[in-house]
Amino acid sequence: GGAETYRPALTALSALALARGPEGRYAAHLGRACAALAALQAADGAFGGHGRERLYNHALTTFALATLYTGQPALKPVLERAIAFSRARQTAEGGWDYEPRSEGNAALTAWQVRALACARRQGFEGAAVPLRKGLRWLRGSTREDGSVAYHRESFTRSDSLTALAAYTLITAGEAFPGLPELGRHAAGTLSAVAAPEKGADCYRDYAKALAFESAGSGAQAEAVRRQMAARQKAGCQDQWESVGGRLYTTAFTLLAAR
Repeated sequence: GGAETYRPALTALSALALARGPEGRYAAHLGRACAALAALQAADGAFGGHGRERLYNHALTTFALATLYTGQPALKPVLERAIAFSRARQTAEGGWDYEPRSEGNAALTAWQVRALACARRQGFEGAAVPLRKGLRWLRGSTREDGSVAYHRESFTRSDSLTALAAYTLITAGEAFPGLPELGRHAAGTLSAVAAPEKGADCYRDYAKALAFESAGSGAQAEAVRRQMAARQKAGCQDQWESVGGRLYTTAFTLLAAR
């Protein structure tokens, strides 16, 4: 049921979800998924699509391949090209966005930073500089009250983006003084239970569960997971299911699990 244009991102999320299974059980499936994603890479290093979907496909696919890189040596040149594309599309301010003249948006920047941090831990030195610049951008986009908006000039706040930025600052910024503390401050502004009128949103709840867990608030993370399960059991329609289909909602539910 997902949109064809997001096939790389949906494949990447599904592979990450399968990787949470018992060690070795889905090794063959993961190998096929990685090979399929590598085959989707364009000459410039990006992973499929045009415009908005191209940047999301690239960020999520690079993150997945960097996460699954251990035991997949054939992915090395694929990841090197992917990192080069990320570096080329990074704005002067250190973020990522759809338009070259924009300074960046929090959603794409957080996913790119997560991908680069994972690649850096896997030994890809080319990820180091854009990672530092991306973390600096996220730090500058976190307001004094801990909230994060899509663009820096926006006056709104988004629980999804605040949670995603909080988790990224805590985990990807662990080697940089002050960033984990800033991430925990951001996580502390979130409520574990979303208002009923906000409806089902696996993306938001996935990010909140990770943010609370990384900030040391396991009870709040578990409350988010229970709410996700209750909504799924009740058959609530996720607001992004029309784009991502069942793969999207199932993968994010599994990735939010402890």
